[in-house]
Amino acid sequence: MNLSIKIWLSLTCLLFTTWCSAQEETSISSLRPPTLLGALAPEYPVEKWINKASEKNDKKLTLLYFWSTSNPLPAYVDIPRFNKFAKEFKDRLNIIGLTADPVEYITNIEPAIEFPYAYAPQAVKNFKIKVYGYCYILNARGKVIYEGFPLLEGEIISEKFLKKLIRKHYKKK
Repeated sequence: MNLSIKIWLSLTCLLFTTWCSAQEETSISSLRPPTLLGALAPEYPVEKWINKASEKNDKKLTLLYFWSTSNPLPAYVDIPRFNKFAKEFKDRLNIIGLTADPVEYITNIEPAIEFPYAYAPQAVKNFKIKVYGYCYILNARGKVIYEGFPLLEGEIISEKFLKKLIRKHYKKK
C-alpha cells in the first residue's frame, strides 16, 4: 500500500473516531434535563407514597432518584446500591425514588426498593426529566449540589462520593 493511501486511511479513521465520540457526547447531552446545579430545586410533590413516606429533615442531604420500569437497566444497578446507601447514611441522607409510572406498575417491582419511593408525575415535569435513571442531590436548604446519571463515568454516585458530599454539606446542628 502506498504512502498516500495509508495517510488517507489514517485520516479517515481519525475523523470517524472523532465523529463517533462527538455523537456520543451530543446524544448524552440531549438526554439531560436543563441544569439546576447551584439553584434551588423545583418542588417535587408526591401524589402517592408506594412503600413508605419520606421523613422531612432540615439537616440531611436528599438524593432524588428519577426512575421508571420503562428503563429497568439503571434500576437493576442503582436500586441495590441506593438501598445500601439508605441504610449506611440514614442519619445524614434521605433517598427518595420518584416516578411517573402508574401506581399499579410499581407496587411489586424487583429488585425491591427499600428507600421511600413515590408516584410523582408533577415532580417529573417540574424537573423536566427526559430519561429515567437521573439523580439530583440537594443540600439541607434544597440547593442542587449534584445532578447526573449515577452510572455514567465522571458522574458515578459511590460511597466515597457520598461521604465527601456529606462531610461538606451535612448540617450537624
